[in-house]
Order: sequence, then structure tokens, then C-alpha cells
Amino acid sequence: MSPDTADSDFVRKSDKLTGVVVEAGVGKVAKPIPVPTTSDEWSVLCKPVLQTWARAGCTTVFDAGIGSVSDSDINFTGAITTSPICTPLPVRFLGAVSINSVEKGLLPSNTPPVLLGNVTADGSTQGFTAAVNEPYIKNLNPKPDPCGTLNYPYDSKKETPLTDLMSKWMAKGWQLLVHSNGDRATDRALGCSEEILPKTKDETIMQRIEHFTVTSPAQVSRAASLGLGISHTIGHVYYWGQAFIHWVLGPDRAMRIDPVHGDSSKIFCYSFHNDSPVTNVNPLLHIKTAISRLMYSNGQILGENAACGAGGGIKGREKERGKTSLDGR
Repeated sequence: MSPDTADSDFVRKSDKLTGVVVEAGVGKVAKPIPVPTTSDEWSVLCKPVLQTWARAGCTTVFDAGIGSVSDSDINFTGAITTSPICTPLPVRFLGAVSINSVEKGLLPSNTPPVLLGNVTADGSTQGFTAAVNEPYIKNLNPKPDPCGTLNYPYDSKKETPLTDLMSKWMAKGWQLLVHSNGDRATDRALGCSEEILPKTKDETIMQRIEHFTVTSPAQVSRAASLGLGISHTIGHVYYWGQAFIHWVLGPDRAMRIDPVHGDSSKIFCYSFHNDSPVTNVNPLLHIKTAISRLMYSNGQILGENAACGAGGGIKGREKERGKTSLDGR
């Protein structure tokens, strides 16, 4: 990146680039990287990745946001899961398609019936775009809101467009995975669920919140009472704990991220997931982190009260995982 680049996605100090890239800036850095154009090219690249996941102990891979990054994700996923280069797949492959892609009519005509959809309510805590109730402590991305961004803000004519979107697809029998990192976005997702579920609830379908990162005990209780499934990016604790303490939330709020103890004590369904390709796929590390809350950078504990016992860690990785998607009904 040229030193004279004037772009808020690239953080400067004393008018010099620091090497820190914020959210969308990653796309600008990646732009010159050649992109495969055929299914065979994609398959050649993806086969060793799938094999690595299998060696890490994964038997099933569930992509919770196909189409969230690019509409081409859908065709790409179809290509690698049917390509003779990759098949037979070393892992079982499942996923949820972005509701935005579904509403654009981008599902190929030969796609089997899809009943799992991703709704992205906010952004990333580390990117300062997750919608939180209290401002970030060192926000590198303060515009337009120091508390992050709600992707479905309140409308003056109705309570929230998110209610309409969720209601539409729940009524069709879809399981929705609502991406919500911040507690402000989670308040919105829970409020919509409280309004919709009494009218449309199907006991065979578990609606979900993905990430559930910045939370309060009251939100854990609300999710449990609604029978929602929760899936945590538990690597937030291990890989990003120090960043949450010193840059993102401050120590008090950081101690409460991904509160697996609260999940297990409420006896409802939760699981762990990985933010591949940002961090390596490692199911056993998910369990270890949920139990110990140890941070990678210094071996210290982040929020001892949020840790669970050994049984709770195993439950989140294996026992409950299938129940949180429609294939596990």
C-alpha cells in the first residue's frame, strides 16, 4: 500500500501507516491476489484445506454464511462439493445461505431445498462494527457510530425491518442463524424472536444466534427461555482476549464475552465454531478454551466465572452441535 494512501481503512500514527487494516480494508489488500475462475482451480486449492480439517478431527463442516462475503460463494461451494477433484469429500459439508442471496434469487436451480439462512444483524467486535450498547474503548473505526453498526436499524414506520425479514422466513419453515456479536444487536435479535416465535414456533426447528459475543446474564436467560441455539466463536477468548481487554471493550466487559458457564447453567443448546481462515480449525482447542479461558498471548485467564466444566466444554463441541442445525432434528 502506497504511503500516501488517504484511506480510513488503513490506520496511521504520526501520519505513517501502522500496518493495521480495519474491516473493509482487507478487501483492498486482497484485490491484487489472483482469483480462481474455474471450479477445478477452486477445487485444487480447497482440497488440502478440507484434508487439514479432517486431520484436526472434524467429521462435519458447517459454513454458517455462504453468500455473506460474495454472491459467487454459492456457486463456488457447489463446485467444490461436487468436483471429482475433491470428492469423495474427507468431511461432511453443510451450510446456511445468506438470506440476502436467497432474496436475490441466486440459488441455482439444481440446488437441493435449502432451509437454513444467515441474517447478519451487525459486524465484527474486533473491527469495531459489531453493535454494542457502550462505546468501544479505542475505536479504530468510529464512523458512523462509536457503538458499531446495526445492519437493520429501526424504521420510523415500523419497529424494525429485522422483524419483517425474520418473520417472513421463519413462517416458511426456515431455520435462521442471526449473526450478532454485540449486545445491542443481540437485544434486537432477542426482541424480534420474542415477537415472532409465539406466532410461528415449530418445535422441530431451533432458531439460532451466531457469535453471542458481548452479552449480559439477562440476555442469556432470554435466549434460554426462547429455546434458541447459541454458537460462540470461542477463539475470541484464546486469540483475541488481550485485544478485547485493551482495545475493544475494556477489562470488565471483556471478562464476560462468550459466557459458556452461563449457557451451561441455563441448560440450553450451545456450540462452538471457528472463524476460519482467520484462525486454525482446532476442535480440541475450543473445548480447552471453554474450560480454562486461557489466552494465547500470556497464558492468563479471561473471566474465570465464564468458564465451564469439562462436561460443558465437550457438550459445546460435539454432543449438542447436531441439534443446532436442521440436519440434526
